[in-house]
Amino acid sequence: KPFYGIIATDTASGKQIRYEVCKDFKFWIIWNDHGDKEYFCPEPMSWIIDAPNRPLPQTESGYIELAPGESKTVTEKIYSM
Repeated sequence: KPFYGIIATDTASGKQIRYEVCKDFKFWIIWNDHGDKEYFCPEPMSWIIDAPNRPLPQTESGYIELAPGESKTVTEKIYSM
């Protein structure tokens, strides 16, 4: 099966964290507090930043609108390797 996500490796210990998401998450932001901390935060996103205001088709932006009462289920799994 295809893998959607990241595998982060601590180079000092060799330990790995696997962050797996469903195929609805096509975009990522990596946040690390301006790069001066010893951590990072991978954030999966189902659409690009400002998608509702961009003149892009849904296939490129990921933007979808849910009708009142409608729902969507997505999955994420985080585990060590």
